[in-house]
Amino acid sequence: MSDLVSIIIPVYNLIDNLNYCVNSISNQTYENIEIILVDDGSVDGSSMLCDDLAQSNARIKVIHKSNAGVSAARNTGLKATTGDYIMFVDGDDIIAPNAVEILLKDIVEKNSILSGFGYKRIHDYNLKFEEPSDVLNTYDSEEVLCDLLIAKYIHIGVWAKLFVRSKIGNLRFIEGKGANEDKFFLFQYLMKNRGTVSQRPDELYGYYVREGSACNSPYSKMGLDVIYFSRRIVREVKEQKPDLINQAEYNDSFTHLSVLKSIIRSHKYRSEHKDFYRVKMNLLKLYGDKPLSFFGRYKYEIIALKISDYLYILCVYLFELLKKLRK
Repeated sequence: MSDLVSIIIPVYNLIDNLNYCVNSISNQTYENIEIILVDDGSVDGSSMLCDDLAQSNARIKVIHKSNAGVSAARNTGLKATTGDYIMFVDGDDIIAPNAVEILLKDIVEKNSILSGFGYKRIHDYNLKFEEPSDVLNTYDSEEVLCDLLIAKYIHIGVWAKLFVRSKIGNLRFIEGKGANEDKFFLFQYLMKNRGTVSQRPDELYGYYVREGSACNSPYSKMGLDVIYFSRRIVREVKEQKPDLINQAEYNDSFTHLSVLKSIIRSHKYRSEHKDFYRVKMNLLKLYGDKPLSFFGRYKYEIIALKISDYLYILCVYLFELLKKLRK
């Protein structure tokens, strides 16, 4: 019997998208999979669609639950899995026909704790995936953990990756948070397990970008969740891997800056001034005495922020303008 791969799909109001996602998974070249659709209290007909899909495919299992967010849905899916390996796919995304086969082959042949590949942002489902190359990179998990903290090349999503179920163990997503729960789960997985990570450059995951998605929305109070997780990362690194404290603190500092920039780009500096001031002062209290070299490419942002909020705001707008002019 070949290894069983469990694919967890959170579903919330995806009546126009879910068929594309499930079809891309049902038609995989690797057939020994179970598809777990976790209906997170949908109110648009997605609940019935989940049931209809399950009736036409014996590999699909449906779990209906009250709405509690993507982390709670993924945790519910984890409890229901029976596979040897776990894959997470968002309900409006698609994967290449050979995606599961490739991830499983890489993780087994390299005896890795994690395998992954690249992704492509899409706005519709008319995507023809390219054939994968022969390039396969392997890294030590400690290297990947460090890279995750300094935001170099490993994307923070749990999708486009294959996890070993036994190595997940009792690890679960933090519920009740709206941003960066993926990154924290991946961080904890790498903290918990030592080994190699296999990574392909091939873009075999189609990440659907829709208006109103959590990763594509203007600033909201959920934006503060990223700081909640970056502070937790600092605490856990101090306790378990103090040699990575510089990277963890760097991660925390640019996370604070990202929230400040999100407020500015959303034109909410005045309405969210209390949040802006609290995040700014916390950032300067924690890292204001660090040498400028600590902040790397963000050092000029720190200089501007120390001088004046308005200078910092001006710098953010000018940077955005320069990005548009380069396109």
